[in-house]
Amino acid sequence: MNSPAVFQVVGYSNSGKTTLVKKWLEYLSLKGWKAATIKHHGHGRKLTSIDEGKDSSIHRNAGALGSLVTSDQELQWSIQLDNPITLEKLVNFYGIMDLDLIIVEGFKREAFPKLLLIRGEEDFPLVNTCSSIRLIICWRKEDKETLMKEQDVPVFHIDQEKDYLLWLDNWLQGEKGE
Repeated sequence: MNSPAVFQVVGYSNSGKTTLVKKWLEYLSLKGWKAATIKHHGHGRKLTSIDEGKDSSIHRNAGALGSLVTSDQELQWSIQLDNPITLEKLVNFYGIMDLDLIIVEGFKREAFPKLLLIRGEEDFPLVNTCSSIRLIICWRKEDKETLMKEQDVPVFHIDQEKDYLLWLDNWLQGEKGE
C-alpha cells in the first residue's frame, strides 16, 4: 500500500475552501483517484454532529472515501480529546485505507503542499505566513496579475476551474509517480 499524497486548501473564512474541495473531489472521483479529507474546525465552537449540509457530508457526497473534522478539543467521531491531535497524526490515521490523496481543509501553519484561496488584497498576508505554497487561486482578476508578478507559483482566477483542476491532477500524478 502506497502512502497517500497530502495537499492542503487554505484560506480565510468564506474564501471558498469547501466549494473548491467539493469540486476537486468530484473531479478526482471521475478520474478514479481515491481521496479522503481532513477539515480543521477553528471557530472555537463545539463540533455538531455529522449532518447533511455540513462540510464533512459535502466532502463525502462529492466522493471522499472518508472525512475527518477536528478542533482543538474534538475529533469528529464524537471523541473527547485531552489535547489537540496534530495534522501529522490525523494523516497517519488514514494509513488504514488505500488512498491516493488526503485533502486537508485548513491548518494554515502546517508544512504540507498547499493551495491558497485569496478573496481580495486583505488576504495577501497569507502568502507571507504560509509555507509550502504550490498554487494560488484568487477571486479578483487584478489580484491575479499582482500575485503572478510577486510569486513564483502558478496563479489562477477562480473562474479558471478546468485549468486549476488539471494543474492539481498533474501535481497528484507527479506525486504518485504516474
